[in-house]
Amino acid sequence: MYYPIKGGSKIKLLHPNDYYDIWLPPVPDKTQIIGYSLPKEEQFWKRQPLPHNFEERYQEESLKRDQEAELVESGDKESITHVDPILERYRRQEYFRRKWGVWFMNDGVPTYLTGHNYFYLQYGKADHKENDGYPLYYEFSRDAFYFRQWCEENPKSLGYMVIGPRGTGKTQEELACILNNSLVGHNKKIALQSKSFEHDAVPILFQAKLLPMFNALPEMFKPIYSHGTKPTDSFSFTRGAVRGKGAKFVKFGKELELGTFINAVRPGEIVLDSRTLSEIFEDEIGKTDPKEVADIYKRHQVNRKVVFRNHRKVGMLRKTSTVEEMKAGGAECHKLYKSSDPRVLDKNGWTVSQIHRYFISAVTTDTSPECCDKFGRVDRHKANAKIENTLEALKHDLQELSSEMRKNPRHEHEAFIIDQSKSVFNTMLLTTRLNQIRNEMTTKPYIRGNFYWLNEKFGKVWWERDDHSGRFNMAYLPDEFSQIKDPSKVRIINNVTEAWGWDSMGKSRKMFTPMNDHLFRIGTDPIKFSKTKDPRASKAAAHGFRLYDPQVDYGKPRDQWKSHSFMFEYVNRPEDPETYFEDMAMACIFYGCKILPERNVPNLNQYFELNGLERFLAYPKQFIESGLSIQTQSDDAGYASNPEVIDHYTRRIITFINQHISRFPFDNTIEDWLNFDSTNPTKYDATVSSGFTLVHAEKIADKVSEKEESLSDWFDVVDNSGLVGTLIETEND
Repeated sequence: MYYPIKGGSKIKLLHPNDYYDIWLPPVPDKTQIIGYSLPKEEQFWKRQPLPHNFEERYQEESLKRDQEAELVESGDKESITHVDPILERYRRQEYFRRKWGVWFMNDGVPTYLTGHNYFYLQYGKADHKENDGYPLYYEFSRDAFYFRQWCEENPKSLGYMVIGPRGTGKTQEELACILNNSLVGHNKKIALQSKSFEHDAVPILFQAKLLPMFNALPEMFKPIYSHGTKPTDSFSFTRGAVRGKGAKFVKFGKELELGTFINAVRPGEIVLDSRTLSEIFEDEIGKTDPKEVADIYKRHQVNRKVVFRNHRKVGMLRKTSTVEEMKAGGAECHKLYKSSDPRVLDKNGWTVSQIHRYFISAVTTDTSPECCDKFGRVDRHKANAKIENTLEALKHDLQELSSEMRKNPRHEHEAFIIDQSKSVFNTMLLTTRLNQIRNEMTTKPYIRGNFYWLNEKFGKVWWERDDHSGRFNMAYLPDEFSQIKDPSKVRIINNVTEAWGWDSMGKSRKMFTPMNDHLFRIGTDPIKFSKTKDPRASKAAAHGFRLYDPQVDYGKPRDQWKSHSFMFEYVNRPEDPETYFEDMAMACIFYGCKILPERNVPNLNQYFELNGLERFLAYPKQFIESGLSIQTQSDDAGYASNPEVIDHYTRRIITFINQHISRFPFDNTIEDWLNFDSTNPTKYDATVSSGFTLVHAEKIADKVSEKEESLSDWFDVVDNSGLVGTLIETEND
């Protein structure tokens, strides 16, 4: 399904943000399509019956083959030759269907099932009572099997991860794929890893799900095995041990045994290191506690090498999960999900993780009678309405609401929504807005680009769009930028004056002064390029803000305001620190406004002071009634991140989110807000930057001079105590 098929057809397998081109084989002759001769209303999936008198025929065939086997073991016969012709025809048919798939008629439409999908529907018996324990056909499940087959055939895919709602059969489907593969090939080594081990290290995944499926198979499909009737944690499809004189006559080989092993192993990070395996199934990766069990992202780095040997793909990684708690595996699962984006490929054609991702929406998986018909089609509108009703009832309990969203996510952002009890911000509002930007909008509310010097450094600045390597995400440019193409004629942009003055070092030099500080403000979290204890490379972050303009937005509802909004987002780690410094200088000059830096890292302040841009820096003493105590004040520009400052800007972000999130344009900052930990803010550059920007936006005016002035400083003063007023001479006369 990955490679083009001659005479076949191509479909797009769509789901949020991603799609996959799937090739379907050509529709066969009608005699090869299951259910073709049935009336249309009867054309839906039904398990195919076994041959007539199947048990009797099989018992008779087995008896004769056992007799021949004794002769083979004694050396009186070379091989076992007896077969029942009807059973043999059925075995060949089923082998073909399990390997290459099958077509069936569904409501008048020829529908293709992959080999794994057919095996799952026909033989994947589980413990539920419906349909005698066997699965029913659903379109969402069929599409997931298409995706699995695409990954198996793709040489640039080491596997996949499937994220979706609870109770959709994801685990059972993966086990069906594994069991089917183990029965149609030789010498396979397969490992199963779950979220934990229970009851003296006995893997529940193996005993409760895989073993019953194997035991329910028709006896004719079960290979020779040596693990006994009730194995605890492994299958061994090999011949059993033979002792005594007869041992020398025992023959081994492909015609006598598969030589395949399926083992349930512990879920640690390096358990499978240095092995070479055909398949690895990791169940519930979103619920695997990184502290108590394993960090699944680190485990992935080990496991992908197990299925990639000698520079080629030798096996498959299969991963599934719902996400119950972001602090107990969800964050690592989300990281792996983002690195499996099929839209982001390196020059060799691989995703970052070397696997692919697939999301199953809850609106496609409601199999209740009122939402799903007998043809396996789900009415998405009805399903979504049911979900909306459930969420509406929980809207006053944000913690329960976020939990319900993760259990039955409609899109990937609900699957990874932060638990409200772990976040200081409203995760519902943030997730809703994030989904609007990334899924619902046809185009993003910002464009990428860079500032550049028009003629000389620290002269006029212009902006240029660059969708490939732009460092600024720009949501607002003054109207005159698009209306006036001549930079020399603009009035708002580059509104900066030059004059000689004294810098902070006491030297006389040309100084630049911003003239639009009543219109725009910038805040930034500078980058620290030296090594720190945190192994994660930090990024420089900055945000631009357009102050409220009553001439534009007076009398309008808040959700329609154009001002009092963020203009740009900058989250980047340039190789050269000078690039970041110049970017900030150009942004300040372009908008003609000041910048409020986080001063724990003083390098930006020093750059501005050394280049005559000192007056572009915002100082705490310029803030009137800022709400911060005198301990936060300093003669240096910006604020240091201490608990009081962190609390101050966090509250500003909370207010902005609650009142204006519907207009916020930057998805990267929203994602940073969702993950923000106020006890360790240094890891969240965009949050710190946006917080400093909102604090800067509160600055009302420069602090007035401490010298008290009187009317006599401006006007002549007359003494009117007598009949004739007399002029009073002052020291200034």
